[in-house]
Amino acid sequence: MSASLVGSEMCIRDSSIVPILAGGRKLGIISPDPKQTEQNYERWQKVSDNIVVAALNPYDKSNAPDKAAQYLKENGAEVVVLDCMGFTIAIKEKMAELMGVPVILPRTLVARVVGEML
Repeated sequence: MSASLVGSEMCIRDSSIVPILAGGRKLGIISPDPKQTEQNYERWQKVSDNIVVAALNPYDKSNAPDKAAQYLKENGAEVVVLDCMGFTIAIKEKMAELMGVPVILPRTLVARVVGEML
């Protein structure tokens, strides 16, 4: 089990968890680095063909999520996935406030799934 939990964002992307939670709604993927946007778009297309990808560095405290949220909102995202273990609950809450849609945080999602096994 520990090998599958390394990179929990990959774990949720490569399983059926996100498509089930999204329920056919358009996915907004937040990539931690603008250089990874295209790569993440290609990876997430395997999950859904209805996605939009924006970038937000979770480690840069001066980098407010407003711009990424606005981009996703303008492009019709209905569920947001913060695709990096570095994203925090505070960022999740801010994105939910800005977007008004469900936001999936991989590290808390994986923790809840593992908790079910205990």
